[in-house]
Amino acid sequence: MLSKLLKYEYKATARIFVPLYIALLVFSIINRFFLSYETNNVFLSIPLVIGKLSYAMLIIAIVVLSLVIMIQRYYKNLLSEEGYLMFTLPVRSRDHIISKLVVSFTWNIATIVLVIGSLMILLVTPENLVMIKEALTQAWNEIQPVFGSNVFLIGLELAALMIVGFICSILMIYTAISIGQLVTKHKLLGSFGAYIGLNFITQTVSSIMVAIAGFASPGIFDSATPPIWFIHAILLGSAVMSVVFCVGYFIVTNYILTRKLNLE
Repeated sequence: MLSKLLKYEYKATARIFVPLYIALLVFSIINRFFLSYETNNVFLSIPLVIGKLSYAMLIIAIVVLSLVIMIQRYYKNLLSEEGYLMFTLPVRSRDHIISKLVVSFTWNIATIVLVIGSLMILLVTPENLVMIKEALTQAWNEIQPVFGSNVFLIGLELAALMIVGFICSILMIYTAISIGQLVTKHKLLGSFGAYIGLNFITQTVSSIMVAIAGFASPGIFDSATPPIWFIHAILLGSAVMSVVFCVGYFIVTNYILTRKLNLE
């Protein structure tokens, strides 16, 4: 049944995102064409200005919509009047959460990739490629002697931490919305307050863990570059802590949807 939920959710959201992604790529190509023609003529430069503004506004719209639709789909489908229909289906609450999470994560990652791709279409030229290659080479020459053979492992750990952290941020929003619907009145305000509280708890626990790591390793920050083992410990520890938060948010959200659901 989870696969059917995913299919339904992808179809419902693709109607919004796919046209926007196509428009973004089209505007990137159009602006790239305009940038190849420099002119001092005021009237001829108007289309160039309009194209740039439209492109910038489209990027902002897509990024904002990625967040808004993630919130809207969760709240409207599960915690509004549509929830009466959704929860009559022979589907467990956790499947609803997983389907929303997977689809939200997919579209947000797709948005990041498409925005970067559109910028490359717009800005990458043979000259810029040379500059990028030189900058990457310089960065590598500075990083590699410091981290040695651990550079790739650290990169993987950092990527894993970013992915888990991103998933955790989505689940925290879902949890905040679910807690907010427990409030009889002013559900939106309750959700906002719950999000602030959850974020405060997350940041406080993270700060305490970093402080404990610092106290447990006196003098660790005296040098410009901490030891490799400490960097591994911080990255892996942060990833594990994020996983713990993810599990906690998921359990709380699933409990509310299963035992404390209030659609009035």
